[in-house]
Amino acid sequence: MVENTVPRERLLQRTATRRIPHDARPLMGHPEIWRSLQTDSLKISLRRLPNAMARVETEIEHRRWAAGLHCDPTLLEPLSDDAVAKRQVIHDAAPVDAEPVPPVPASKLTLGETYEQYDRSDAGVVSPNAGGL
Repeated sequence: MVENTVPRERLLQRTATRRIPHDARPLMGHPEIWRSLQTDSLKISLRRLPNAMARVETEIEHRRWAAGLHCDPTLLEPLSDDAVAKRQVIHDAAPVDAEPVPPVPASKLTLGETYEQYDRSDAGVVSPNAGGL
């Protein structure tokens, strides 16, 4: 017998498992549903777990409804308070504590003229301690 090399804790972090109720097992074709949470991080998997389980519950109820069995109609309706559907995408957001950086005015100097100005300034003087520069 080949032993599972993945520790049980890590396996549970990455998947959501739901045993299917007995009345829905013939409709689903298996006794359990496993869904990947698409992460190895325990913190992220714990945040993703409620959404994954809600989707599984909806899938089970939809199969019951399609077979004409008793089901909970609220699980078949789209969520009106779905945060994912209402989220706003923020493009190029600056960190909250950061101050806006003023734009740098465009220079009319060429690269060669800029280098000549630098070379003539004190910044272009190489120190004797510069190590062979």
